[in-house]
Amino acid sequence: MEMEVLKSCNRELMSETEELSAKAKQNVDGVQNLSKRDVIEHQEFRRLAELMEGKRLGISKACLEDVRGASEAHVKELESETRALKERCAVARRRRKLALDGLRADMSLLANKLAVLEGVAHKVSASLDQACSDAPGRAATRPQRSRPQVSPSPYAQRRRERPSQAQNCGRAALGVRSAAPRRVGIA
Repeated sequence: MEMEVLKSCNRELMSETEELSAKAKQNVDGVQNLSKRDVIEHQEFRRLAELMEGKRLGISKACLEDVRGASEAHVKELESETRALKERCAVARRRRKLALDGLRADMSLLANKLAVLEGVAHKVSASLDQACSDAPGRAATRPQRSRPQVSPSPYAQRRRERPSQAQNCGRAALGVRSAAPRRVGIA
């Protein structure tokens, strides 16, 4: 009887072992299926991520190329504008230098003319003074005041005074009526 009990226990143990091994096999198969599915999903995710990253890189590269092209065009435009401004500045500097040189030449010429005219004015004044002193009857009526010294002016300032008696005397000696001095414009 004990043998029978042992045999039945062995059978039960064998059937339980078979059930456990079948369950373990099912669990292993389930884990393998889950692992395979996870691997496939992970591979698909990585493939999609790489595709999206490639698209982003392509878009970024295209944007970068656009910006780069626009920047290069802008740099070329700025270079040409800078070159044009430099040329215009050089032309303006040359024009101003020529104008300044012309004005210097004009001022030098005017200084020479002024020196000549002051010499002529001094001679005319001296001859008028002599003509007035030589004129009969005029010497007594002429006031005895000293003539102010006229310093030569580099800008040829005009004196706006009434004509002195010496000038009137000189005009009378030359047969010219006494009148206000004429203003002569320089052309």
